[in-house]
Amino acid sequence: MKVKFNIAKQFIEPFIQINAQQKNDDLIQLSDSIEKLTQSWLINGYQDHQQFVLSLPHVVRFYTENNYVICETDDQQKYRVKERIYFLNNQLPTKMFIQVSSSEIINTNKIDHFSLSQAGRYQINLTNGELAYASRRFVKTIKEELS
Repeated sequence: MKVKFNIAKQFIEPFIQINAQQKNDDLIQLSDSIEKLTQSWLINGYQDHQQFVLSLPHVVRFYTENNYVICETDDQQKYRVKERIYFLNNQLPTKMFIQVSSSEIINTNKIDHFSLSQAGRYQINLTNGELAYASRRFVKTIKEELS
């Protein structure tokens, strides 16, 4: 099977197209697998009694606030999600997200740089200007995952 990219500015959103002489069981299974994979990169978020479908690459971080798990996106929007931090940590793509404390998971693609705070804690500066702090318990894991 060949994989071919068609890159053009006219495409607003990426899509996958399967070209074949006829539909068969293998192609149906391939289609189902692709659909499951792309659906796993979405999460439901809630804001003002409305439900939104959020794309994981646009998520900056998940954190707890007032007994809720909050999802923060690139555009500084905040959504409440129903999943708990420990559940998200097991379900999110491991190459894209990393847990930095017991109450926060960040998107590794949204890390701008690391620094030390005045209190001696590891400070994670995110691309949207927000700050996250790594707890000592997770520092070793963060170093291993990002190196």
